[in-house]
Amino acid sequence: MKFVLVGFEFESSNKGCEALSYAVMPMLNSVERFKPLTIVNINIHDSMGEFSKIYPDTKFVNIRMRVKRPSFWKAVREQLKDSDAVLDITHGDSFADIYGKKWFAETTLVKTFLVHSKVPFILMPQTYGPFKTGWAKLWAKHVIKHADRVYTRDTLSFNYLKELKIKNNVINTLDLAFALPYKKEEKKSDKIRVGLNVSGLLWNDCETKANGFGLNVDYCSYCRQLISKLLKNKNYEVVLVPHVLCDEREGLESFENDSKAIRKLVKEFPDCVFPNSFKTALDAKNYIANLDILIAARMHASIAAFSSGVAVIPFAYSRKFEGVYTDLNYPYFIDGKKASTQEALDNTISYIKRYDELRASEEYGRTRLTEMKNTFVQDLERSILRG
Repeated sequence: MKFVLVGFEFESSNKGCEALSYAVMPMLNSVERFKPLTIVNINIHDSMGEFSKIYPDTKFVNIRMRVKRPSFWKAVREQLKDSDAVLDITHGDSFADIYGKKWFAETTLVKTFLVHSKVPFILMPQTYGPFKTGWAKLWAKHVIKHADRVYTRDTLSFNYLKELKIKNNVINTLDLAFALPYKKEEKKSDKIRVGLNVSGLLWNDCETKANGFGLNVDYCSYCRQLISKLLKNKNYEVVLVPHVLCDEREGLESFENDSKAIRKLVKEFPDCVFPNSFKTALDAKNYIANLDILIAARMHASIAAFSSGVAVIPFAYSRKFEGVYTDLNYPYFIDGKKASTQEALDNTISYIKRYDELRASEEYGRTRLTEMKNTFVQDLERSILRG
């Protein structure tokens, strides 16, 4: 069968976005009726990375997303002729206008074209909204209402669609990144390995005083104070973990780059460990899986920890965190929009000291995730074949 994938990244500096692609391929391959697979990827980059080597039996076609070029639309139209379904995920959290009007308009324009093609259009598990502007909300509603199947990745998004009067063909399920595989290694040190995933996005927002995410916490101060406190405890090994790494296509100065922010912190705190060689989302998750604790401002870094049995303290800058972790009955997150910097710091230190409690609390969620994954794959198969 032939699927058009939209909003998936097969080679990306953002290992969270990449994780969705590394997770969806095993799911599609697990359905015998889908084989042999052809994947057409509408991509913001020119490359699909290592996937042709990992899945040699799958045919891959990559189309660079350039909405201003007629050649782009011609290529998409040509590939749609014999496609069985369109699977759109909008990078997990980008079907919203909080990342800018231009990004929303370009991605939603592509969705609008696809949803009105004759090919079944499926919105894969993602966050919907928030939509700050009226025109964005109306445009998004139009696309969602015309989709053949709509999956949300948390109850908050599911209820948000209800508020928008969208009820048909909607099912709540899991974030696909929870299903990303990983490898545990034998622990080599008695020290407690505490990881801090520093978000370059939030760091840059803080340094420029833009506060585009409406945080109450001073994120730069929070990171500095937290690292300083952790390094005073000789039982801890402090690791600064990037999840969006420098990419030569985007440059060292990319505002998304976690590594850029971490380099500044390493100069101030040279005793910290700084892993900076993750090539794929699998590399990042394998590293995170061998920590004891992770404080994470990147959603998919926190998911990598939770799903691999690492005590995780998500630093929430948008409602996507609350939606996912409330569904899993996991209350140990920091709300950067509500807490003061001192409250965020105190709560983080408290959770770190109780990390065994956090890890035990994750067991319920991981059991539930296995059930949700199996249900999702079965429903996706039915939705595609029905189309």
